[in-house]
Amino acid sequence: MRFRMYRDYFWYIAMLKKKETFIILVDFGIFLATVYAFIEQMRLEFNSSAISFSIGILLFLSLIKFVWDCYKMYSDYAAYKGEGKYTTEQIEQILNEKGIYKLADIRPGSDEESRGFQVHPVPDSREYVLYSDEIDHYLRTTEIRLTLHTRKYAKVRDQIKKEGDALLSFLRYNFYRSLNKGQHFYNEKKLCLSTDICLHTNEAECHKGSYFDTYLTNIISMQKLIEAENPERAVFDGRRGYPYSLNAGILKLCSIKDSCVNNEIGVSTLAFTKDGYLVLWNQNALAQSSGAMLVPSGSGSADWADIVGTNFTKSIQKGMSRELKEESTLNRLSGEDIGETRIVGFFRWIRKAGKPEFVGITKMKVDWLDINPETKEVARISHADNKTIKTLEQLTTTLAEIKDSPNISVPLYMNINALERYIARDPAGVTAFLELRAQ
Repeated sequence: MRFRMYRDYFWYIAMLKKKETFIILVDFGIFLATVYAFIEQMRLEFNSSAISFSIGILLFLSLIKFVWDCYKMYSDYAAYKGEGKYTTEQIEQILNEKGIYKLADIRPGSDEESRGFQVHPVPDSREYVLYSDEIDHYLRTTEIRLTLHTRKYAKVRDQIKKEGDALLSFLRYNFYRSLNKGQHFYNEKKLCLSTDICLHTNEAECHKGSYFDTYLTNIISMQKLIEAENPERAVFDGRRGYPYSLNAGILKLCSIKDSCVNNEIGVSTLAFTKDGYLVLWNQNALAQSSGAMLVPSGSGSADWADIVGTNFTKSIQKGMSRELKEESTLNRLSGEDIGETRIVGFFRWIRKAGKPEFVGITKMKVDWLDINPETKEVARISHADNKTIKTLEQLTTTLAEIKDSPNISVPLYMNINALERYIARDPAGVTAFLELRAQ
């Protein structure tokens, strides 16, 4: 685990700081060439001591230069290694020269308003989301095509490079914090949304990004990195990259197309077993997101490897199914063997710079006792807390009870929210898919 984390971290830095990396490689090349010249000179039968001495001096100096460049680059990153030196602070307000705005004040942009998006608070939390009942119905009834959009990836990387070391301080901090706490912090290749989900276009533009890109643009957008002993001193304020516009005193979240953030696609699904149980987990406290909270049966983000040809809908469904398999230790099964998954909704997570999240439901082909939690990620909730669901009425009652849980995560709350609206709109469709009785 640690080797992979170090590899991912330093490779990401090397790719962002190509100039510094190139200089180190050139210095290393000069050092190797000097070593070779020195050895060849010593092998000569009539070698000149003056030449050997000169090459030796050059060898020594090139070694010093190479070591110094490596030390200088490493010391910048190692400054965040010590525990307790830095910490993060969640921010609830966006400061602007025209005033102070809370997360609750953020509204959808004009285009999103025209598609039915509205702000919705997650009860008993400080979280807010945007969702549209029209878009959710569209996603449930329409198969969407996937097209690739490489320009968005370049735009996001340029923004990260523009912020420079100040922004990368967040990455260094979380890298060493994760190492110290035994958390996973990998830079996996992710499927990211480049433009907005629009009605009647039947197309979604996506790009290839990485988790570190998401962390530096979406995740920290409402956080500050501060010195632990001097909280007033901020090393970096993530709000610098929060995508919003201000018109007539109204704060609006930028569209996905106009946002300069990575927008890695989140995926979650509620799974119902063959014998009628709803699978829920308690998230591992060491997880990067939703630690120690009640989470869906499968939740995480879409990997680049989840892409199914040019079919966006099937790609998202595959991501949901994969997360379910991983967290239920059912990797031995194929997506078809585990069951059928459908998309039921979509929302944008306001605290995470409008990060796109898709939610779904899965009718599994396995029983409750066939499922075991992946303990590195989740823990099984008590079987006594779970009941078999045989009718639509039992389902609606169970969903309402879960929504009242004090430690419910945002993805689980919105998964239930979307499913409840699906039931209200098409009860017969939900009943048939989950193989329930109407009464």
